[in-house]
Amino acid sequence: MPPRGAGSRARSWRRGPLQAWYQGAATGTGIANILYGDAEPGGRLPVTFPADEHQGPSVYTGGKADDANGTITYDEGIRVGYKWYDKHRAKPLFPFGHGLSYTSFSHDRLRVTSHGRGDQAAEVSVDVRNTGRRTGSDVVQVYVGHLPIKVDTPARTLAGFAKVTLEPRRRRRLTITVTRRTLSYWDESRSTWVTPTGKVPVYVGRSVTDVEYTITITVH
Repeated sequence: MPPRGAGSRARSWRRGPLQAWYQGAATGTGIANILYGDAEPGGRLPVTFPADEHQGPSVYTGGKADDANGTITYDEGIRVGYKWYDKHRAKPLFPFGHGLSYTSFSHDRLRVTSHGRGDQAAEVSVDVRNTGRRTGSDVVQVYVGHLPIKVDTPARTLAGFAKVTLEPRRRRRLTITVTRRTLSYWDESRSTWVTPTGKVPVYVGRSVTDVEYTITITVH
């Protein structure tokens, strides 16, 4: 059964798996509300779902000679979670930040403003418009790329996000702050955070892999 209020989009619905997690005592009610369209499936994944049991930085291979329960060694360093998938160009089942909606959205009028040497290094602003026929929510996500330094840094790091709920055809401008800490790396020799100056790529979209805009900010 298509969700109530889905309109003509119901024709594109197909059978598929449903997974619900961390719902506690409200599991049945929560699933029913989503299936019938009474609630918006507006959450976003805080983890990466691998494509199969063999994908990921560390795989459990069973018991060891000195340990009946076996062990797993996590040695991915700074590339934990979605950063490992990005480094190895591994396509997961569902990426970090992934989520769905019963309506559709457009993003435009993107603007980035670099600040001085304070804690707020930059601001990213974008207009979000509900282009569908029912009320829904969207989550704009901002990631920063490699830092302008020879030290190895992740290709994408979540800098911030903003969620908005809009009625059909409504528009709202969102502003996401990029902090100086997000644009810094840990200097082990000095035991402190260091913020290199220069240009840093910024990615704006709906998940770590669903990027709509690529821009740059200048770090002072």
